[in-house]
Amino acid sequence: MRLITGILFWSIASFAYITPAAATEGAPITVEFGKRYSLYSEILGEERQVLVRVPDGYVSSDVSTRYPVIYFVDREKFIVQGSVAVSILEFAQQLPKSIVVVFPSNHGTQVRDLRAEKDRFYRFIGEELFAFIDANYRSSDLKTLFGHSIGGYFTLSVLADQPQLFDNYIAASPAIATWNGEVVSKIEHLFTESAANNKSLFLTMTEAAEDGQENSDTMKRMVALLEQKAPETFKWRYDFIGEQVHRSTSFPSLYQGLSYIFSDYQAPSYLSTQAFEEAEGFPALKAFFARRTVKYGTEEGVPQAKLRQIAYLYRDEGMHEQAITFFKRNAEKYPERPRVYKSLGDGYAAAGKLSMALESYQRAVKLAGEQGDEDVNWFTRTLRRLEERMAQE
Repeated sequence: MRLITGILFWSIASFAYITPAAATEGAPITVEFGKRYSLYSEILGEERQVLVRVPDGYVSSDVSTRYPVIYFVDREKFIVQGSVAVSILEFAQQLPKSIVVVFPSNHGTQVRDLRAEKDRFYRFIGEELFAFIDANYRSSDLKTLFGHSIGGYFTLSVLADQPQLFDNYIAASPAIATWNGEVVSKIEHLFTESAANNKSLFLTMTEAAEDGQENSDTMKRMVALLEQKAPETFKWRYDFIGEQVHRSTSFPSLYQGLSYIFSDYQAPSYLSTQAFEEAEGFPALKAFFARRTVKYGTEEGVPQAKLRQIAYLYRDEGMHEQAITFFKRNAEKYPERPRVYKSLGDGYAAAGKLSMALESYQRAVKLAGEQGDEDVNWFTRTLRRLEERMAQE
């Protein structure tokens, strides 16, 4: 296998970045999205481009950490769309940190790969592409496939013909009427087998005038099939994407599709302590994160941000002892994190336990200073305000 590596750069002129003072005035802004590889395929008999983006923290993470992989078929532009969408959702903790892989069509091979000879392309994916990614990156077994237009048709075809290749499928404005909508019948047959179990599918379409009347009608058949025959173990959703044209449905479909596919990763939120307790409180929250750890390989236990959120709910409702219990649990679990001591101090301060609040704030400032934490000035201001309050009292 021949491999050529290089950095892939894209200039995004429309991004309104503020140029740093040290930078040259008028210099172009260049954004790095990932790396480009050239992979020789014995199955296809040609070189294929593979574009890869890794999440923040990948290089410094523990070598045992594995990451889900989101694959994009057909278009090189998806390294931009995919990286942006995935980065936003990772930051919002709506998605586990993931590797993005784009395997675009070569010039003139799109129809061959995605329709005429797609069985051979399945083999390329399953035998060569996966092997390349697994050999060069810390990828987990959790795989998602995204495709748009003819790539969306191909995505549905993989689900119908080779469902074991991926766990999740997102098809944006798929050319679903290809070959008289054969893929609908194939998926109906799929539902008679156990191969559809624990798979996820997200589908979109826009106006028939844009996506085509035949595709629109065939999508209605698909949705009716899903409503009537999809097993409970098959997770699916169809969204109509309004106010778009065929070429623009890819990004909103991707963003919403990833949000849906990974909904079981997203931590529950609560408007009040009553809502939290009606949801069976901390035991249920702990169980949720235990399930998430098993599936996604995330850190064990309830994250400190979620514990902090629950603690502030109790504090804001005047239930100070309960709030302090959660704040203390956070500090015990994450003793090296400055933020947990700042929060614990907030809990003590609200309860009128000022000397204990002072000790917690001092601890937060000390740790933040030692670690070079960017919040050290914020913690220091909070400490000073408490000292002023104590002096007045």
